[in-house]
Amino acid sequence: MGLTKQYLRYAPSGTFNIIASPDCNSTHVALNGISGRYVAVGACEHVVIWDMRLGEKAQVIPGEKTMVSQIAASPTGNHMAVGYVDGNINVFELSNNEIVCVFAGHKSAVTCLQYDEQGHRIVSGSKDTEVILWDVVSETGVARFSGHKGAITSVLFINGRNCVVSSSKDTFVKFWDVETKHCFKTLGGHQMEVWSAVLLKEERYLVTGTMDQELRVWKLVWTDKLLQCHQVGTLVRGGKGRVVSLVTDLGQSCLACFGTDSLLELFSFCSDDEAKTRMTKRIKKQRKKKQTENSEEPTVSEIPEVLTLSDEVRRLSSVKLSAKIKSATLLLGVTGELRLGVTLSTNTVELHSLDITEGNEVKCLKQITHPGHQREPRCVVMSSDNLAVLSASVDSIKLWNRSSQSCLRTGAVPCGRPISACFAPGDRHALVGCADGSLLLVDVAAATILEQVPAHSTNCAAIGLTPDM
Repeated sequence: MGLTKQYLRYAPSGTFNIIASPDCNSTHVALNGISGRYVAVGACEHVVIWDMRLGEKAQVIPGEKTMVSQIAASPTGNHMAVGYVDGNINVFELSNNEIVCVFAGHKSAVTCLQYDEQGHRIVSGSKDTEVILWDVVSETGVARFSGHKGAITSVLFINGRNCVVSSSKDTFVKFWDVETKHCFKTLGGHQMEVWSAVLLKEERYLVTGTMDQELRVWKLVWTDKLLQCHQVGTLVRGGKGRVVSLVTDLGQSCLACFGTDSLLELFSFCSDDEAKTRMTKRIKKQRKKKQTENSEEPTVSEIPEVLTLSDEVRRLSSVKLSAKIKSATLLLGVTGELRLGVTLSTNTVELHSLDITEGNEVKCLKQITHPGHQREPRCVVMSSDNLAVLSASVDSIKLWNRSSQSCLRTGAVPCGRPISACFAPGDRHALVGCADGSLLLVDVAAATILEQVPAHSTNCAAIGLTPDM
């Protein structure tokens, strides 16, 4: 019997250059009792928790083979629910990254996840048009709600009434009773796809976003076990395109909205006392205006003392970001500081701050861009000793440590789009070819461009070393 040759299997050893996946949401996470500092995002099949003060990875929740599509942190801060594109949901223990339970009930990608206020139950929605309620304590499914004809876009808990609200691309918003496991009300006032929905102000208001420039505000009134839902007004958006997502904080007092552009709009739902104060000022101003116009005192009946949507909601400062927004998360502190965590289409995570009591401008606290390219890398090459990796894109040239997969150096690209690269003998310099035909000589240690040579009239598609080098 002759000798046989063994061919070793190649397996991926890790991923890098990913700060945040554009197809996953983000959420604030409390680690070691500290809140407002950590933001969790999806990164391919993993979940990365970024320390927004240091700009480093605080924790990585490893995945397997499928990409993360949705994440949700429990209100207790102990667990993290992660939904994948294959329909599975894993619940992780944040202290040790161990899987607490696995829920397999959806046939396609999970599109939305929500915990209840105790953190004992999870409701999930998927592209398969199904809404499923899960019990984390008993690790079982409680109910499956079927009735939508389009992909689910939002799922919400009405904790005070033991109900679930779901919105879908079929233009409907449905209310489900958990006890009877049936839909008891369907909101059909939308003519277009409902892309997002949130509950605000102690679950008394429902805000929905569709394809147009208006956010519809619905008031929920419960009489015994009957629900009356009527539209009280609209909030006009300044952004372009459809609504991508509506986000609120845990206290349901602040609302963030963004579309397909780079504008993040903020609204604050006032407390009852503040709303009455705003109503009193509005009525006083209207009476004074009428008195100046008619030169006579208006009667009380002419201006009714009724709360309007303008009394309940006030617009906060908007945030104009550097790229398209992919996800956002809100956290309101006890001092009135609102922290906004956003992920952008340029592989960037940012943390902004706003004082809602004073109404100041939004200021940027941290921007994480160093661990990844902001544009897609066009060429990747390894050093001769296999210890370093060089990658180049339109925005920068980066040098990576192969074993730790961390970024060591970052240099700017002075000319056109890099499309080829190679290490020079000795690995102390590198050559980068660009689409405009120029050839760059890069000092690897300093990540600087030593020389730019106009080598070709068209793109420099490949670089190769001669055999004697």
